[in-house]
Amino acid sequence: MIDTARPIILVVDDTPANVTLMSGLLQQEYTVKAATNGERALKIAFSEPPPDLILLDIVMPEMDGYEVCRQLKANPATAQIPVIFLTAKSDSEDEALGLAMGAVDYITKPVSPAIAKARIGTHMSLYRHKQRIKETFGQYIDPRIVENLISGRAEGVPAGEKQVVTVYFSDLVAFATLAELLSPAGLVGFINEYFSVMSEPIRAHNGVIDKYIGDSIMAFWSPPFSPTASQAADACLAVAAQLEALDAFRARVPDLIGLRKGVRDVGMRIGLASGDAIVGSIGSDTSRSFTVMGDTVNLGSRLEGANKVYDTRVLIDENTRRMAGAAIQVREIDSLSVVGKTEPVVVFELLGVAGSASPLAEGLVEAYGRGLERYRAGDWRAAQTHFATCLSIAPDDGPTKTLLARCWQLLRDPPAEWDGTWRLATK
Repeated sequence: MIDTARPIILVVDDTPANVTLMSGLLQQEYTVKAATNGERALKIAFSEPPPDLILLDIVMPEMDGYEVCRQLKANPATAQIPVIFLTAKSDSEDEALGLAMGAVDYITKPVSPAIAKARIGTHMSLYRHKQRIKETFGQYIDPRIVENLISGRAEGVPAGEKQVVTVYFSDLVAFATLAELLSPAGLVGFINEYFSVMSEPIRAHNGVIDKYIGDSIMAFWSPPFSPTASQAADACLAVAAQLEALDAFRARVPDLIGLRKGVRDVGMRIGLASGDAIVGSIGSDTSRSFTVMGDTVNLGSRLEGANKVYDTRVLIDENTRRMAGAAIQVREIDSLSVVGKTEPVVVFELLGVAGSASPLAEGLVEAYGRGLERYRAGDWRAAQTHFATCLSIAPDDGPTKTLLARCWQLLRDPPAEWDGTWRLATK
């Protein structure tokens, strides 16, 4: 069994005598793993727990040390592990190449035990120090951003550039009621646990937590953390995982807050929007934040709030639906004109991921679609008939009740012009 309290060093050399020499030199202070070829070295490096430092020979059959280093640096899981070339190749050109590939040091054979131990110890200390910084500040900033900052990789933290992003906003339903019942310490404990549970699916599906605002979460998906082609699907998968986790969290609420009676079920409202935004490190000379700005961000926030109007949990815009494609199930809900955006937006309810059981009763989506078509055409009486069918299928369906009430309103007071778009007057 590996002692996880001791740093792990992987020694890679095709000469068993060299492996034995380095293992004997290091085993009193470190847990030493060994590989005699590049393929075996990569397998060990990609396994759990990963090594904290790699001593890598260059001249090896089949796969040389340069190629091993290239593959290590190309994989996000191992890119930050310090690599020290330990080799008989002593030319300055070889050393320059090794360092250019991302190695932190270059030690030539024959090895001076005292110098080798000192240089290994120095790089191990630096690596562990960076890990502690990452663990500490990773509680406040996304760990991947911290990693880029402490590694000096500026391209991972752009100063501000236009990108296609998917933006997420969520709000905790019934939080105000709970806040009235809890002590300050109890409230903090509850909300911290809620944020922990709901943040994990976002990070697991390549999202970046932007900030926590009261009981709300803002997050986004964008390069380099989530490829443009998959970001909308990633966001929808994260939301589906959140809703699944919410069911288990809801059952724990009485134990978390120490109350059994008078506690409303907690819920979530979520909005997703995709489109152009400015992404980057934004702020003043003394304080900065890696965040997103623009109309897409505002739309995501508006869609989260629009769930109140339709009594839904998750609303997404047409761009998110299109980009996620066959990965999700949706129901078209309405065409909205939201505050701060001039063009109407077609809005969908996210029902789940592809292949999962739909939460809606059979026939409801089809009947609702027929009602929505007549509603947009201005044939509100015909729309009422279809929406009545919807309520016979699902009496508590929120979007149906909302549009049915609107049909009565529009029949009583027809607008001078009608394009099928509903204008939300509030944020």
